[in-house]
Amino acid sequence: MRCLCPVVTHPSTLRQRSVAPSSTLVLACVALAFVAACTSSPPQPEAPTYAVVSTLAKPKETLALSVRSRSGEVLGREFRPTAEVAWSRPLTPKGPPSVVDGALERVYEVGPFLVDQTVMVSRTYEKKGEATQSLPAVLATAKGRELVVRFDIPNFDGDAEDWKVHAVAFIIPPPERVTTTEPITVPPGAVLEGAYGLSPASAGASTSPVRLELVALTDAGSHVLLSKELAQDDERSFEWSDYRIDLEELAGQKVRFELRSEVAASDAEQALRVGYPVWSVPVVLAPRAADDTRNVVLISLDTLRADFVGAYGQKRPTTPNLDRLAEEGALFENVYTTYPSTTASHMTMLTGVHPSVHGVYAFGSLLPSSYELLSTVLAARGYQTAAVTEDGMIHAFAGFVRGFRSYREYLVANMDEYGVAAEVIDSGIEWLRRHKDERFFLFLHTYQVHSPYAPPEGYDVFEADGDGADELGGPFPPDIVRTRLAYAGDVLYTDAQVARLLAELDALGRRDDTVVIVTADHGEALGENGLLGHNWFATEPVLRIPLLIRAPGRVPAGARVSSLVSLVDLAPTVLDLAGVSQLEDPMPEEQRKMQSQMQGTNLVRLLDGAELAERAVYVEHDRQDGRKEVIVRQGTTKWIATDGRVLVRYDLESDPLERERREDPELLAPGQKLVDAYVAANDELRRQRGNPRPTAVETDDATMKKLRALGYVE
Repeated sequence: MRCLCPVVTHPSTLRQRSVAPSSTLVLACVALAFVAACTSSPPQPEAPTYAVVSTLAKPKETLALSVRSRSGEVLGREFRPTAEVAWSRPLTPKGPPSVVDGALERVYEVGPFLVDQTVMVSRTYEKKGEATQSLPAVLATAKGRELVVRFDIPNFDGDAEDWKVHAVAFIIPPPERVTTTEPITVPPGAVLEGAYGLSPASAGASTSPVRLELVALTDAGSHVLLSKELAQDDERSFEWSDYRIDLEELAGQKVRFELRSEVAASDAEQALRVGYPVWSVPVVLAPRAADDTRNVVLISLDTLRADFVGAYGQKRPTTPNLDRLAEEGALFENVYTTYPSTTASHMTMLTGVHPSVHGVYAFGSLLPSSYELLSTVLAARGYQTAAVTEDGMIHAFAGFVRGFRSYREYLVANMDEYGVAAEVIDSGIEWLRRHKDERFFLFLHTYQVHSPYAPPEGYDVFEADGDGADELGGPFPPDIVRTRLAYAGDVLYTDAQVARLLAELDALGRRDDTVVIVTADHGEALGENGLLGHNWFATEPVLRIPLLIRAPGRVPAGARVSSLVSLVDLAPTVLDLAGVSQLEDPMPEEQRKMQSQMQGTNLVRLLDGAELAERAVYVEHDRQDGRKEVIVRQGTTKWIATDGRVLVRYDLESDPLERERREDPELLAPGQKLVDAYVAANDELRRQRGNPRPTAVETDDATMKKLRALGYVE
């Protein structure tokens, strides 16, 4: 019997620079393994694997409800596709706000649909130099096409010029609503899954309680499957509440489902029956016949450079658990990002196309609808799909939400004091426990390794051994040495969090049929050539990222692949390892479109010893001066083109720090051919897709707070 003990160590054992584990570490692992062996449960009968067989309603919109800590603190939001619409309408200000009776008031112009109508108004305010705050929603009635909104700001100082206010109007839905699905014949063993809650449009307002019912309609009559009442004064009503209902008694029958909501009668002080109930789109799952499909867990550790991972040569014991994952699967030694910043690289990760094709370089852009994501393809194949992210540069509004039945964003901005990686992993574990018997795709993302480098208590454990002269790029000044040690501590903490998720997969019995992938969107410069950070430069520490893949039975343990590979290769590799391309049933349109769009190489064949000897990989980069770069790496040679023209060449074997610029025309010519071919291929794919361009989307206040904390905006 093999014990799969997660190597989660106490940080105090890690004050060393030797690659060999300490005796304390070995004893700790042995002890954990012994306990696991002695306390493990006897084998249980294998549970059936469920897949989504029917989505019961066409999504009307994607709506976010609150995510709270156990103590009730709002930490983020969770988007789900909804079966009903909670209409919002923009309000156009008519002049600046004014002071009326000690508070700010602002007059807004409303559209023709809101003339003389009562609406629910959400309100936010911001004092110059301070964060945006929310006020409770209020009911307000337009007089003609004008709506006056009052902002009762706490500690208002009476100076209107120091404050900004913002309002959004929400149309009040009918007090009684019914959404009826198309009929389906319920398969044997089927279950019904979905969620419900109250829209945040009315959070904090004095509105009525809402009764919810989910009803099954058959030829024999109606059956109430779910009955709940939600109160506006209960903060948990503004979170998604999941349900899972056994449909065995309805097996073989033709059934329609009704999603009903009714706002309770108003009290004496309220003339309207106001409530904002929402239902997520329900799905029916049924046991699927045994096949070769696998679950997928994709973990992106933002800003993790490859050489701070032990399996890639880091001397400090920063990643004992990722190192173990590498031993159990495959490690790709030479992996390049496609863009040295978060948004563009993650969009490439999930679409399989280069940044200049999808066009989403940063927050504020929306992915064109002609491109598919891994989540849309796997959802169409019956997978339950979920993401847990930290918002900021990969917020839902950029299109990342597509295909995910749950897209959770943590918006905590104080990264110096809050261990957000723990919340991300906690949410991932919670979701896995609910969906352990289903085919699933789970995407996890954390900024824990990103600046500001602030390891949680107990993980800032690495000590300086001189000035780092023996490290690539060293020696370093004292402040940079301290920065590198803090970064290493964040890596150590993140590694321990990933271990908790891997242990949960083992405990749920899903290790052997789950593909686990750990990678990063880009790396980080930590003092090499005087540079710190990423985004504005494209040196090797920023471009080189880890890629670890474990898939028992598909990926040989301990494999190391030396060929140059790229983040653009991830999507086709995931589809192959998940097994969806080998299914004999008709290919969904989403998968057909994605496979025709993908520009990456399926890396599975490299695991059998194949090589990509002449492979070139590409990185795009926008410089601070507005000029565009394309970086090409082939073998140990690196070329950099600015605005389409190759201007410099480096030999990374003899010059790993890129200090010897070569500008000889004969050395630049091969790189120019590669750049020209890359640009032409991207232009052709865009032409085939109708030259779609991203549309601009507004970045909300919560996302802007996160971006400020990460240092992306002032």
